[in-house]
Amino acid sequence: MKRLLFTLVLAAIAVPTARAHFIWIVPEKDGTAKVVFSDSLEPDDPKLLAKIGKTACYARDAEGQASPIKWKDGKDAYLLTAPGKGPQLLGGVCAYGVIQRGQTEPFLLNYYATALVGAPTAGRAGHKFYAPWDTMPLQIVPSHGGYTVLWQGKPLADAEVTAILPGKEKPAVAKTNDKGQITLTPEGNGLCGLRVRHTEKKEGKLDDKEYKEVRHYATFVFALAAAAPSTEKTPPAENLKEDPAATKLLADARAARAQWPDFAGFTADAEVNFDGKVHKAKVTVSGDGKVRFDGLDKDVDLWARRTLGSIVGHRTDNSGSRNTPAAFTDDVKDHPQGRAIKVLNDELHSSYRIKDNQITEVNRAMKDRRFTITVLENKLNAENKYLSVSFVVNYWDLTNGELVRSEANHHTWTRVGKFDLPATAKVVTGTPAKKAEGGGNPGLTAQSLTLTNHKLEAAK
Repeated sequence: MKRLLFTLVLAAIAVPTARAHFIWIVPEKDGTAKVVFSDSLEPDDPKLLAKIGKTACYARDAEGQASPIKWKDGKDAYLLTAPGKGPQLLGGVCAYGVIQRGQTEPFLLNYYATALVGAPTAGRAGHKFYAPWDTMPLQIVPSHGGYTVLWQGKPLADAEVTAILPGKEKPAVAKTNDKGQITLTPEGNGLCGLRVRHTEKKEGKLDDKEYKEVRHYATFVFALAAAAPSTEKTPPAENLKEDPAATKLLADARAARAQWPDFAGFTADAEVNFDGKVHKAKVTVSGDGKVRFDGLDKDVDLWARRTLGSIVGHRTDNSGSRNTPAAFTDDVKDHPQGRAIKVLNDELHSSYRIKDNQITEVNRAMKDRRFTITVLENKLNAENKYLSVSFVVNYWDLTNGELVRSEANHHTWTRVGKFDLPATAKVVTGTPAKKAEGGGNPGLTAQSLTLTNHKLEAAK
């Protein structure tokens, strides 16, 4: 079964009795497609094609370059051929005109159709194929974790999407969530067709015909390839059951981290360096892990509190004493980062890799982001417990799968009494979309935090 795991499952409904027509670009083979005007992916009455004869068609290649193309007349559909070779996205835009049905107010009708040709599936999320088209205010695109409906380039929430699924006689309907996403769980292989409507309460006049609203319809058609037989030796993640060995592996790795038992807090002098601009302050860390800087600007204070707060939080964390049910996600024992395990019944969808009694990778999802912490180096302290030295944190956008930020971190420590306290924390951040300023490297910023003159608070 080919599974597309997204955020909302489509529910089947009855086919409406009233037939409506929409423009569908239906992929065939060798980069060709049919353009049909129908309520399904099958051609309807050829005489109806004249109604969409003014549709403007385009092709977008793998580099995101779009060019106009023309169709040829066919027996029961217009015929499109993608220019060049390789996967391409074909699109069509039709300003249908002002119409009135029965006793309804007249409305302006616009159609937008897209289809992927020359590829076995809908392609990966965030591909240049699927960048919003200026000529298509309404569009459906694959996204990481689902399909997203875009209106004017932004996710459209609460939009009703109809899906024509392979092997199903009845269409299915779902509404997009607050991120503009819907989900599918189709089986087998064949063509999938998605359709969405959006209405603007907007009055106007076209060709001397007045209208009271504008209705927009977008379609997206792609081929769904059958999945190859699974070679997994363990059940899918959603079917995992607790493995005592995995639970113990996680508990032992947590217990192997350096902690601050009976911690009462400390004070220190702080120096924060933002891309060469130095800020000095006093910092107080309380026994319950709260961090306060005195003398920093708002933006600098926010970064410094977040950075030091994370360090302190990991040292005062008591998760080593918790029993957290977990399971191995595969049988691979020689991965460079160690065994992969998943925490069960966790709202953050946490998973880890563990090697040599060290947590070497952490994966979590939060709101519209997911992140991975990859540990490159730890060090042992006087009690033979691990302190972090070097790690990378990567962040991805859940709506399109794109990497949005990468942070390289380096920590050093100083021994004060029985505690290993943070001495320095350096973070170099890469952001793909950020432009270089002041002659620096594009998308790179660097910050550091240096603490000196540590003084422990007396234990109560």
